[in-house]
Amino acid sequence: MSKRTKPFLSIVIPSYNSKNHYKPLLGSLLKINYPSYEIIIIDDGSTDGSFEEIEKISQKNKNLRIVKTLQKKGIPGSRNFGIEVSKGDFIAFFDMDMEVDKSWPGTMIDVLSQKNVGGVLPKVLDFNNRRVIQAVGFKIDPHTVWVVPKGYGEVDEGQYTEVEEIAIGAAGSIFKREVIEKVGGFDENLGMFDDIDFG
Repeated sequence: MSKRTKPFLSIVIPSYNSKNHYKPLLGSLLKINYPSYEIIIIDDGSTDGSFEEIEKISQKNKNLRIVKTLQKKGIPGSRNFGIEVSKGDFIAFFDMDMEVDKSWPGTMIDVLSQKNVGGVLPKVLDFNNRRVIQAVGFKIDPHTVWVVPKGYGEVDEGQYTEVEEIAIGAAGSIFKREVIEKVGGFDENLGMFDDIDFG
């Protein structure tokens, strides 16, 4: 797939009082090597000055915009609002305490462009120790229905390089808009489990 034919990518990020977290994520996303994308920050009533700081950055970066919610929505509601105001055929989701590698989204777009794929997740590494894996998807234990992050705590030695079918969460993932619409977005009644339910 050439750069000219890559789908427009919307990156949706909920934000609430993220003054101490947003710089690594925004700094890394504004440097990605992707031809057409937008970053949408959904500010959910911040009071720490982060809205104003990010708004200033957005005035200098045409790829970035920040939108304030009119009433508190929480993370799932903020994600749904971000989907509504986004333009992309593909939509990525991040939490403010993350950062992307310079190669992101890389081959994720090519994999997601396949007809039978609805969403993709990269290898997620620990923020403070980039040699340790946090997740490469999730397994669901059929006996307890617990969600177990695959690869959690393992040292990253280049394993998990093959594409596989697996359950995924939202943070760091990219989904096709048509799939998001088909499942009805994020369940706003689930709080912090909305992304696993959605995945």
